[in-house]
Amino acid sequence: MAKRAKKKSQVQAQVGTGTGVAWYASDQWPRLLELSEDRNLLHETHAQWLVDAEKLVSQLASQGVVARRVPVDVDAMCDWCRAQNLPFNSAGRSKFVTWWLNRKPWE
Repeated sequence: MAKRAKKKSQVQAQVGTGTGVAWYASDQWPRLLELSEDRNLLHETHAQWLVDAEKLVSQLASQGVVARRVPVDVDAMCDWCRAQNLPFNSAGRSKFVTWWLNRKPWE
């Protein structure tokens, strides 16, 4: 799988002057792979994803963008996408992150 495709699968959502990044716990990774419609674009392991996710957060910080890690419960995210009639793919997950951030009182 091309590295470019993997980067596209990183879930980011623009919120104010910052960006949200879906943040998955290692025990959530198998469920994400199981449910995702775009599974072929995701990393095979959580460890592989984490390396790229940390790089993304660092890259955004170097550009002056605040990256907020959004802790994700995959089943809750999937349920939300279904309730919104959204596919459970990168686009749907990104909309979830935006929704989640917009309901939180960030300082």
